[in-house]
Amino acid sequence: MKHTNNFFEPVFFKIYQSEEFDVIDNGTMEDCEKLNQNEYSIESVKGRKEIFLTKINKTKEQYEEDYENLKNELNIPEGSEFGFMFTDREEIIIETEEKNVSTSVYAEEISVLYVDREANIKSGFINIRVW
Repeated sequence: MKHTNNFFEPVFFKIYQSEEFDVIDNGTMEDCEKLNQNEYSIESVKGRKEIFLTKINKTKEQYEEDYENLKNELNIPEGSEFGFMFTDREEIIIETEEKNVSTSVYAEEISVLYVDREANIKSGFINIRVW
């Protein structure tokens, strides 16, 4: 949205929406002043897909608690095993348990944008290993 303030300078607002954001309980909208639509306009609407850190954590929990169902959901071939690691540029953030593997391992590193707990968009990598 773009709004022109009293100094005739445009003010831009970025609005992000996702079910992954925690619900903030700070009252109701009843106390808010109603907006005059003549003062605001939507200049562009763009949908993007980022990975939420909360989803990666949930996937790791499912890996630890319900590995076989997760394998089915991810279409990992029968008889194969897998693991993953999620890193940002500086450190490992999430990693599944390392297993003793005595066979060939297929690994792929995928560059992704992710949303952290404070709704910052950052870059990171998912490394998926299948054996």
